[in-house]
Amino acid sequence: MEAIELLEKKLQREIAARQEAERILEEKSLELYQNNQKLEQLNGELESDLIHLFENAVFGIALTSNGDIKTVNSKFGEMMGYAVEELKALTIKDLTYKEDVSKSYQLTNALIAQQVDQFELRKRYRRKDGSLFWAKTKVSPVLNQDGSTRYHLAIIEDIQFLVEAEEKQATLIQTLQSQNKELDAFAQVVSHDLKSPLRAVNTLVGWLKEDHAEAFKGEALEHLQEIESRIGKAFSLIDGILEYAQVGTENTETEVDTKALVKYVSEMIDVPQQFQLSLEGDFPVLKIARSQLQHIFQNLLTNGVKYNDKDVVKILVKSWETSSHYLFSVQDNGIGIPAKYFDKIFTMFSTLNEQTKGTGVGLAIVKKICEHYGGTIIVDSKEGQGTTFTFSLNKQHTKL
Repeated sequence: MEAIELLEKKLQREIAARQEAERILEEKSLELYQNNQKLEQLNGELESDLIHLFENAVFGIALTSNGDIKTVNSKFGEMMGYAVEELKALTIKDLTYKEDVSKSYQLTNALIAQQVDQFELRKRYRRKDGSLFWAKTKVSPVLNQDGSTRYHLAIIEDIQFLVEAEEKQATLIQTLQSQNKELDAFAQVVSHDLKSPLRAVNTLVGWLKEDHAEAFKGEALEHLQEIESRIGKAFSLIDGILEYAQVGTENTETEVDTKALVKYVSEMIDVPQQFQLSLEGDFPVLKIARSQLQHIFQNLLTNGVKYNDKDVVKILVKSWETSSHYLFSVQDNGIGIPAKYFDKIFTMFSTLNEQTKGTGVGLAIVKKICEHYGGTIIVDSKEGQGTTFTFSLNKQHTKL
């Protein structure tokens, strides 16, 4: 009897355990079903979002397999002038300009052979009406779970406008280069033709002074000397115009130690007996046309000496750099420049007064050289206390 009762209790426990297991299984099954429903909903939403992105992309999109077009978005059909269904019956080769087919195939084969992960190229497509347009095409593989290639995804951007702009720019550059050569030749001829009569006048004045020394005295001699002075200034103007026209035409760019160049210029210019030159900062070595950088320092140092009324002429040259530019400043203790002339001094033929020995060309050339190398030049000055010129050169134009 006891054995039967024990057996019944054991059976009841097993039934209860089975019922609990069935309940848990039912709950888990329901939870799994509900999760699966949510996942299907999420996948549906994701698929819907992907379809929306596919159809509304601003670029053309095509899925291909072995060159055959499987599907495209509306934008690609619009670019090509075909209906989407028409494109599915074509191949990429059918749409590619014949001269660009080989290049496209080479890159596609490299992608299939997994030599590259993706590629990008510019090529021409042929529309349904036969017209051509340039496009930038980026191609990437779409892989199966086993790593094999399922499709090739191509994103196509119409760059016809950009290519036309580049062609116009190239034509414009070529035209400008040709015109610059003509202007350079013209400047050389004009320089020669203008200097010839000036030399003749200068020679005649010299003969007058030698042959009629007794006749030309006092005020008359001063007039002859003024003529010679004006002729000298005219020569300087012609040379300045020629140099201005040639800024940027020098093709020889060499390594230039800027610190050594400043010292060389200071030894070359005419300085007073009481002259002090100081250098501060890390002076870089640049890749630049030496003669043009020399002109900048020569002009600024010469002005610092020429327009100076102090017993001891002091010039401080500093050098520093930013992330994009090399900067230099030339500071003197001279007579200074009134603020109202700060812009005028960089204008061609502008001088502060008629009595100055300058031609008004030097600083205009300096400004043009700085701009040619992607930089600028500014001035800061106080009358009677000195002047500081600060100029910059773009690193992209001058860095080794």
